[in-house]
Amino acid sequence: MEESGLIPDTLALFRKATTTYPQTRLAIQAALRRTPLDLDALAALNPRVRLVKGAYAEPIEVAQQGRSEIRAQFKFLVDWLFVHGTDPAFGTHDGELIAYARAAAAKAGKGPKEFEIQLLYGIRRDLQQRLTDSGYRVRVYIPYGSSWYPYLTRRMAERPANLLFFLRALAGR
Repeated sequence: MEESGLIPDTLALFRKATTTYPQTRLAIQAALRRTPLDLDALAALNPRVRLVKGAYAEPIEVAQQGRSEIRAQFKFLVDWLFVHGTDPAFGTHDGELIAYARAAAAKAGKGPKEFEIQLLYGIRRDLQQRLTDSGYRVRVYIPYGSSWYPYLTRRMAERPANLLFFLRALAGR
C-alpha cells in the first residue's frame, strides 16, 4: 500500500480477497496516523500483515513525521500483530525495530518461524545471513521489471532521508 489515498480501496479489496484467498497479506505503514484504527477494524479477520515504517511523503495531518514517533507506533503495531494478526511480517532494515520484533515474538510465545523479517535485496546482507543462521524466516524483496529504477528514485525523492539510509545500508552500517 503506497500513498494514503489508496487505503480505503486497498482495505476493501483485502477484505474481499481474504474470503477466497486467506493467505493474502496486506502491507500497512506504521507512519500513518490511521493505521491503528484500520488494524482494529480488521481484527476479526486475524489479518496477515506486512508492517513497514512508510517511505512515502504524506502531510503531517496524515502521517507522523518524526523518527521516534514512527518507531514508537511501529513497536505498538508489532505488539498488536502478535495478539491479533496471523503470521506477521516486518519489512524494515532498522536493527532496533528488528530486535523489538524478536523480543515481542518471544514475549508472545512465538518462535522464530512464526513471523517473518523482510529486507530489500542487497541491503544489510550480513543481517539477512545472521537472522537466517539464527533460525528466523527472512524474505528478501527484489524490485523487478522495467520500473525498478523509477521505484527506487521515487522512494528517494519522496523522503530524502531514505537516500542517507540507503547509502548507510549499502555500507553495512
